[in-house]
Amino acid sequence: MKIGKIWLLALACGLAFGRENPFAPSGDVNASMVSSNVVENLPPFEKQSFKFPADARNFISVTLKYKSLDGSIKEKTVDINKSISWQDEFLLSKIAVPVVVEKPDVSVTKEEPKAAAIDVAPKPTERNMTTQEPLKDIVIKPLEKPQPQKQIVYKQTKFEIYPMQIKILTTDEKLKDYSIDKGTKVVIDFASQTDVNTRKDELDCGAFKTALFGSHGKFYRVVFDLDGSYKHEIEKTQDGYLLKLSR
Repeated sequence: MKIGKIWLLALACGLAFGRENPFAPSGDVNASMVSSNVVENLPPFEKQSFKFPADARNFISVTLKYKSLDGSIKEKTVDINKSISWQDEFLLSKIAVPVVVEKPDVSVTKEEPKAAAIDVAPKPTERNMTTQEPLKDIVIKPLEKPQPQKQIVYKQTKFEIYPMQIKILTTDEKLKDYSIDKGTKVVIDFASQTDVNTRKDELDCGAFKTALFGSHGKFYRVVFDLDGSYKHEIEKTQDGYLLKLSR
């Protein structure tokens, strides 16, 4: 009798240690085995927009990081070497080229007395066309340029106001520029012989609050009042100047 009890106890222990967790349901074990073999399935790439920082001047290259068939991570660099405007937004998109399917030869010769079987290629479905369209090239193109939020004119000079910059369209020469009141105001002097009355314009556009214009003999001055302390720089452009603010 004792031998029978010992044999039953040994059998129960063997069954218990035969599984990693003898108290877990068998369904949980199978679920964990399946989930460990899940293959990563990413959606198809269509497009992706991006912008450059405010200090960007030239677009040198673009590096594409991708996963190969063997699972390793690789990189491909495409040389660009073009000048850009940091205000533009760029778009990375794909161009799909449809695959041309050749029509089968359905002609029947006279030497065949019996009707020849004609194989007609099935009409490609929308799903098949999607799988047959290889990625031809990747094109990066600028999106439409943003429009100024406000425009003002003083003398023959036009000011296009943006949240963090002003395009100054003028043929007048800039004499000097500087900031005052701890960077809360930007002063610009332009050469001009024409006297014009002092004027103040409300801007309320991004960092720019007001613009104060006044003539001083051989030059006129514009003072931009800002909503805080900023650094500024002015670039010469083909049609005038570009005033840019930064923290």
